[in-house]
Amino acid sequence: MAPVIRPAERGEMRAIRRLIAKYPQLLMQTDLPRTPSFFVADLDGRIIGCAALQIYSRRLAEIRSLAVDPDHRHAGVGRRLVEACQLRAAERGVTQVMAVTSSPQFFERSGFSTFKRERIALFWDTSSTAEAEAEKKDGVGNEEGEREIPDAGAGANAPATL
Repeated sequence: MAPVIRPAERGEMRAIRRLIAKYPQLLMQTDLPRTPSFFVADLDGRIIGCAALQIYSRRLAEIRSLAVDPDHRHAGVGRRLVEACQLRAAERGVTQVMAVTSSPQFFERSGFSTFKRERIALFWDTSSTAEAEAEKKDGVGNEEGEREIPDAGAGANAPATL
């Protein structure tokens, strides 16, 4: 029997987290989207797959946290979850959907392509620097709440705001 692809329901986040935890090297384990963003693949009351559509704006959404139980991979479950996300994006008027993935061929089969034929996307994680961590902890900023960064051309003591 084929699983039913449906929106996640209240109370299913624990099962979604357990499924995502099976892929600790591939999927973010924290800061997951909320339950209403998820679709699940339900096989006889058991969640065997999940994917979330995180909508950032009318222009952009991201498919996140796509996971399929290892016993059910290569059976079309992931493809059907991606299709559900694509349909929701179209229904909500979102013009572009992206996916950050280690399996680009999988998403290409669902109609995804690189942006303007680019081959990579680059990311910088502000939490990876000790300075950013200290600023978060200490709340560094001027009275307007802007972060102050020294302007190299004006001397080390002259603040420049972002």
